[in-house]
Amino acid sequence: MGGKPDEEGCSSETLRDRRSRRRYTLLLAAWATVYLLSSFLITNVTLDPVSVAWIVALLPSIVATFAVFAYWRYLREADELSRAIEVKALALAVTVGFVVWPAIELLEAGRVNAFETT
Repeated sequence: MGGKPDEEGCSSETLRDRRSRRRYTLLLAAWATVYLLSSFLITNVTLDPVSVAWIVALLPSIVATFAVFAYWRYLREADELSRAIEVKALALAVTVGFVVWPAIELLEAGRVNAFETT
């Protein structure tokens, strides 16, 4: 997977795979940067008018949309084994998110702090 050559010197990843993965990785890095910047601005700076706050809050989602499409393209172009591995990882991630997210929401709604010691 990482483009490392096997015993015969053949790479398991094509140039197209490496480009797609690089594109996706760069978009994820851009998303993380925009998210951190947006989070800082929302919490520490008074954004006026409200439309500016909306734009700042939505910017990470816009970048994430581009990252999703880049990942989709990577999956479409990947070989069968890589695609199967990635889809299984996605299924696991969605399942964990589906289990954890509602619990966190309910704990926050009930004002329960999991790290509080009494």
